[in-house]
Amino acid sequence: MALRRCLRRCAAGIPPPPPPRPSSLRLQSPATPPAATYVRSNLHKALAAAGGQQQPELVFSCFWRYCDRFEPSVVELDASLNALVKCNRDAWSSQQFGGCEGNAALTDKDILRLLGYIEQLLPTTSAGGTDAQRYLTTFAWALASLAHWQPKLSPEVLKRLAAIFEVILEMVEPLLESFDCRHLAMMSWAMARAHLGTPVLFQRMGDMTLKMSSRLGPTELARLVSAFARAKQRHRWLQEAPRMALRE
Repeated sequence: MALRRCLRRCAAGIPPPPPPRPSSLRLQSPATPPAATYVRSNLHKALAAAGGQQQPELVFSCFWRYCDRFEPSVVELDASLNALVKCNRDAWSSQQFGGCEGNAALTDKDILRLLGYIEQLLPTTSAGGTDAQRYLTTFAWALASLAHWQPKLSPEVLKRLAAIFEVILEMVEPLLESFDCRHLAMMSWAMARAHLGTPVLFQRMGDMTLKMSSRLGPTELARLVSAFARAKQRHRWLQEAPRMALRE
């Protein structure tokens, strides 16, 4: 029937009808964000809540649900580690948590899987710059905290954790000169807390502390003094620490 109508139109000199216009909906980009972006946003909110409630099992649960659907990046791992560190009531020497009854035990399965993601994503932090120092510092900070988790982690986990920490320190050495005050203080605290880091690396950190002494805040100064004391490291910047503290 359609062919006959077309032939009659051609015989009568009537031009064929224009092709149908595509639906405007097909030309528009989706109004909703991609699924990964939506889930990532919810992940960060859930991790913040779990860390605030000091429930490590919720931190792991949130992160694993995301990993089951999407390939995590260093951003998601960074958020998960920050949340997990907040769950460790023994992690912050300057902060006391009232009414706490100790940490929940961490299973080898969860910790080893988490360490696997750290090993996988570590190479992505080697580009340098602020992001590199932030992520490397977070990794070191979290591992140092986990190393002192109570109840203690298994020897297998602690051995693997220490090996990853050593890799982080190797990556930090060529980037150390670009560290700012905050990340320098956090890295020194992590090294001292984990009982890792060479005297040479501590000396370099001391030299940097002298150079940025005018920019050190009270929090960074306290962390650096605590780190050098815990690691039993000497440096001439410590003679200037009282003057820096009085200035603040």
